[in-house]
Amino acid sequence: MGGEAPVPPVEGVAVRAMLAVHGHARAAAELTAALTPRERAGVDPLPDPLCRRLPSVEAYRACLAPLSAAGRRLLLLAAADQHPVESRAFLRAVAAAGYDTADLTPAQDAGLLWSTAAGIEFCDPLLRAVVYDSARPEERRASHQLLARVLDARTERLPWNWHRACASLGPSRRLARDLAATPVADHRLAAHRAERAALLSPDSAGRLADLASAALHAWRGGRSDHARRLLAAAQSIAPAAAGRDPRISLLRGIVALRCGHAPAAYDDLADAAASAVAVPGAAASGAAASGAATSYAAAPLAPAFATYALAHAAEVGHYTGDLRRCQQAARLAAALSGRHPPPSAPADRALLAGLAGVAASARGGYAEAVVRLREAVMLARQSDDPTALVHATMAALYLGDDDHALAASHQAEAAARAQGALSALPQALEFRAYAEAWSGRLDAATTTAVHALRLAQETGQDNIACHVRAGMALLAAVRGDTGACLAHARSAQSHAAEHGIGLATALSLWALAYLDLTMGRPAEAVSRLRALARLGPGHGHPAIRRITTPHYVEAAVRTGDKAAAAAALSGYEQWAATVASPGHLALAARCRALLCSGEQALDHYREALDLHDADGRHLERGRTELLYGIALRRMRRRPEARDRLRAAHQAFEQFGAQPSARQAAAELRAMGCPVAGPADTSGETPAGVPGIQNLTAQQALIAKMVADGATNREIAARLVLSPRTVDHHLRGIYARLGICSRVELARLVDV
Repeated sequence: MGGEAPVPPVEGVAVRAMLAVHGHARAAAELTAALTPRERAGVDPLPDPLCRRLPSVEAYRACLAPLSAAGRRLLLLAAADQHPVESRAFLRAVAAAGYDTADLTPAQDAGLLWSTAAGIEFCDPLLRAVVYDSARPEERRASHQLLARVLDARTERLPWNWHRACASLGPSRRLARDLAATPVADHRLAAHRAERAALLSPDSAGRLADLASAALHAWRGGRSDHARRLLAAAQSIAPAAAGRDPRISLLRGIVALRCGHAPAAYDDLADAAASAVAVPGAAASGAAASGAATSYAAAPLAPAFATYALAHAAEVGHYTGDLRRCQQAARLAAALSGRHPPPSAPADRALLAGLAGVAASARGGYAEAVVRLREAVMLARQSDDPTALVHATMAALYLGDDDHALAASHQAEAAARAQGALSALPQALEFRAYAEAWSGRLDAATTTAVHALRLAQETGQDNIACHVRAGMALLAAVRGDTGACLAHARSAQSHAAEHGIGLATALSLWALAYLDLTMGRPAEAVSRLRALARLGPGHGHPAIRRITTPHYVEAAVRTGDKAAAAAALSGYEQWAATVASPGHLALAARCRALLCSGEQALDHYREALDLHDADGRHLERGRTELLYGIALRRMRRRPEARDRLRAAHQAFEQFGAQPSARQAAAELRAMGCPVAGPADTSGETPAGVPGIQNLTAQQALIAKMVADGATNREIAARLVLSPRTVDHHLRGIYARLGICSRVELARLVDV
């Protein structure tokens, strides 16, 4: 009997395998087939494809064998000229050495390359790598020596130093120093530069420092497998010394947080912070690689490295749901600040403020938390540090400030791309997707989440990919896509359980509960949300328990358990009042309405809608209007109920929230009201204008006032509404009529 078929690699490994072989599909399949079980699971980093005997690689080697020695020499020269440092010196080197490019004709005839004005292009980047790997060491040195000879040391300093270093016969402290001193803006190039410097370093301490720096640069540049291989090499040189290097501790912690067992990351990150201050010189050179925008070349700035490490330590608490870790990180930060002058850069101050804010929230000090988190957002927005800006996005979402969350996430993405810090991109996009979703931009949120998932997989951050999956489950639940919601939730829950990621587990449960609630299964929603409330660190999350309270209250009320709903609301009201976010206060008022009856309930609904007017969470506003309309219908206030239900239906149709749209439509039909879809233009006025007769009474009145030239403020004053409410009605009118301006509306009304 044959052996069992190997377990397919996890999705992120499959994505990175394709990248490792430069998009060569057949080679990617061969590489994944050759992986060990630990490599397939993402526990160990992917190997260099050239170290495995892949058939595609061997086929390329076979293609090179018939070529003449002169032809292979030219191919090697071109390969050395192009990667990892692009020298653009191939033609100069050919002329200086007197080589004849006609020797490349057989390779061109075989389809391996083609000539361009700048030199030659390989048919496949994998072939270029095979050409370089297949050459003997002395042949590679000769090619680099020739390229260094034709480069200008003044104007082409990086490639000149690179080729000099690659041509070296052995260790050279001077060459290592010259190479390390050459400025490099790109993290991937910086990683290769530091790795080469490590090969040139004559002592183990120098090699360890260079490898640590190379690993951090590789991680920041999105090359996770390369970073993890470099980290392993650094630890193998001198295990005891590696344990004391703050950069190695930092990267070990980040790797565990992003793709390993997340709770295990805390100790390494805390050690990195302590070591950074104890050995400032070592920390200083690594901090620039670790994520701050400022260049930490001076030892007095070592506390900034510690701040960065502790911000990630607090992130361990955030993602695992163990908020004690956030408090511990904040206490360590306070202790370090007491012994050293605090960092002055806005990004570092923002990270410290965020640490303090999260810790205050964890111990129930909501008032202090709000002040510090707002400070963190404002300070981070003054910087171009991707990590500080990502943390600011998280803080803004916690405060219910979606506008600042969106702005900070866009700023984080721009900064990360400008600095080549690709590892920061998935998080920035993940949190942006949440802000876009709650503002009703479900299409944009879904697109952003898909992009975030792909980047997380490409950069080897499988735990971030798990978080994004959970967020995609929530988006699918809002849309009513049961299949996608279940698939994303199950994927996230499976990975989260193995890696101790409480946030992803909690988000997945919320998604399933939201789907139950909007699909008319309140009992199931209550059951899931109660299970979420009982889950501890590594399996749940206190913050998610808090923000799901409005949905729990709604579900509990619909099952008749008002006592449980009231108990849950008590803590939420205290938090919402302290945070003072209009959106959270609106949801608290909506919950009070659900627990009341008669005019008292209607008063709370009106209060909620007024608060929604000052908030950008249009999706929740639509749900408030739906519940308000249901309450009005049950009190037989049909005209008001019809207006609210139609407004809710239009909003949900516009957002793509189909379960809620169907619920609003069912309530309208129960009153005998016709329900038109978003593209329904079947109804026409006698004058032939589509859709006018389907406007609500209030919408028709507002449309007439607009046609008469009234402004939003004037309309609001006449109808005793807020300008935001008038604007909300106008958007509904435009959507119903298929227009986009007041001028078009005036023409339709005048017809």
